[in-house]
Amino acid sequence: MPTGVTANFNNSPCAPTCTTTVSFSASEAAELGTTSVTIEASGGGVTHTATLQITVTPNVLSVTFTGIDYSGAMSIYALGINNNGQVVGYYSSTTSVHGYLLSGDGGSFSTIDHPSASSTIVYGISSNGTAVGSFCPITRCYLGVANGFVRVRANYTEIKAPSACSVGGQTASSPYGISSDGTLIVGSVEDCSGFQHGWLLSHGTFTTIDYPGSGQNLATGVNDAGQIVGFDWTGSGPYQGWSYSNGAFTSINYPGAASTRLQGINGAGDIVGFYTDKAGTSHAFLLSGGRFSTIDYPGATYTDAYGVNDAGQIVGSYTDASGKAHGYIAATRAVSTTSVACMLSTLTIGASTTCTVQVTGSNPAGTVVFTQDGSGSVTLSASSCTLSSGTCSVTLTGTAAGSLSVKATYAGDSHNAGSEGSASLSVVAKASASVTVSCSPSSVNVGRFTTCSVTVTGSSPSGAVTFATSSSTGVFTPANSECTLSAGACSVTYADTATASLTAVITASYTGDNANTAGSGTFSVGISKLAGTIAVGTTSSMVTNGGVTANQGTVTGVSVTITGATAANGTPVGVTTQTLSAPSAGVGTPNLTSPSYYDVLVTGITTGNAQVCISFTSASSGTTMQYWDGTTWTTASNITVNGSTVCGTIPVSALTGTNIALANQAQPVPPAPANYTILYIGAGVAIVVLVGVFLALRRRRGSTRITR
Repeated sequence: MPTGVTANFNNSPCAPTCTTTVSFSASEAAELGTTSVTIEASGGGVTHTATLQITVTPNVLSVTFTGIDYSGAMSIYALGINNNGQVVGYYSSTTSVHGYLLSGDGGSFSTIDHPSASSTIVYGISSNGTAVGSFCPITRCYLGVANGFVRVRANYTEIKAPSACSVGGQTASSPYGISSDGTLIVGSVEDCSGFQHGWLLSHGTFTTIDYPGSGQNLATGVNDAGQIVGFDWTGSGPYQGWSYSNGAFTSINYPGAASTRLQGINGAGDIVGFYTDKAGTSHAFLLSGGRFSTIDYPGATYTDAYGVNDAGQIVGSYTDASGKAHGYIAATRAVSTTSVACMLSTLTIGASTTCTVQVTGSNPAGTVVFTQDGSGSVTLSASSCTLSSGTCSVTLTGTAAGSLSVKATYAGDSHNAGSEGSASLSVVAKASASVTVSCSPSSVNVGRFTTCSVTVTGSSPSGAVTFATSSSTGVFTPANSECTLSAGACSVTYADTATASLTAVITASYTGDNANTAGSGTFSVGISKLAGTIAVGTTSSMVTNGGVTANQGTVTGVSVTITGATAANGTPVGVTTQTLSAPSAGVGTPNLTSPSYYDVLVTGITTGNAQVCISFTSASSGTTMQYWDGTTWTTASNITVNGSTVCGTIPVSALTGTNIALANQAQPVPPAPANYTILYIGAGVAIVVLVGVFLALRRRRGSTRITR
């Protein structure tokens, strides 16, 4: 059996006559090529054999290719790609070699030539646009390894490794790879003995990277985690791939290949390179998740791969049938897009908004990581979120004024390339809120309600305003002393049961919102206690299923129960009752015997009926209840007397500060006596004697007798 190939029989042993099926599986380490395999079946002293041909072929990756060609170039090579899709490499003209930058798949070319060079090659580019490469001085290259450079925003800095040989102004220190964040660079240096050694440049310090026991080395790729890939060779021997991480080397070679070169590595640890098969043909490959996959450009005689980004895009070159070299970009995963949408584009400090990420592709899964950049700042409810159906959200809260960009980075998954998206936000300071409060009427009698209105100006203020009073006997409706702003305004009602006249200072306090600071305002209300007011009770309530109850029996001896109100549930209602020593001014005198006077005011509703019950110590079966309707005294309906409690029903619409009288009805005045007397004399004969007419009777001794 070939190395790395195993056989499996589905029915062995079996009883003749029988059939079995054999299947073969090849591991990642299986040797490529065709091998003869003999199958032997033995039983009953008889042996039969059959010979099969097993061919192990590479796992070919299904990719989408985009060719890269430069107009007028004799050949072109793609050597590096960053996470923004920018591609670098070089092309050859009839006179020289030039580096280039391709802005992306289908983008535009820019030539990159070192100002002191006769030829330039660009090997790698970071995500922030820092490029590395090599150049030959204007004279010529004397050594096999050219001078190295780092290019940042069109400014070139030469790289000189400590052990590099220098001949004729050439310093052999060529960089071949740069990490995505631009902090790590790898390459090779040629010493003056003609041997090449790998190196790592990290924060200004060079470290030699040579595979143990090897002759020569090139370090060709590095990621942000410091994982390095490269290859070595000894003498004219084959290339051998290796990786280096945390101080340890690992040998990596394509199974069954004659030679292997590792050229690039991305943030996920995916490695690209190329290998030569036993027939001498070169093939590009991707090593991802421990699995090798071959990449061959259609119709090419040669394919290599030099770079891979975090989106899984691979760059390399291929040779066509005519022998001309072309570059390519290979998309190994579905292209994804990431967009960020925030509910608010402008936040005040302390305000929050929800930002939602949408990732498109081939059923994208995984996490999205958020970062921010700019003069303003926000705090995030989480630094990342997990996609569900391609979307997820975080909450942002403004912390410092200024503009900023919130970036969402999707790393991709096994089916989707990574991508990025961002949203621009502005964080502003809160507007200074101004609070104005007024009450109308500005002066009221004890127990009477006034409406206190508040206006808040600022940046479209919203939220609640809380009222307070300097008087210990003041009451607001609703009972929580709050109202909610609508178009910057709202109101409550206020009544005071003070035992003497006073001035109540009303304070309206606004707590602020996401766009406005807190603020407050005051207003003074005059409270007058009129002569004749004995006691006052005030109740703040709300309508519940058409009903309101206000029991002020311990204060004024009056309780009010309202039913049948048509106002909505939660409508604020105020009920004030008073015990009076006399009717209010302008109220007539009822036709009652020694009445007691009361006053009832209902505010907030005008519908329904109120059962008014009054504790009346003089109550009797003849006690009645009357109310002043503005022009006359009217008897309440449904009057009942239960012990010392007298109840009657009065329409709510009549209780607008209405006097109520409670007493027994006055006795009817007897008619004036008639000026005559009727006497019956005899059997039905009547004699009328007019009053004032004196009947002279002769007085006689003894009794007076009237005879017939």
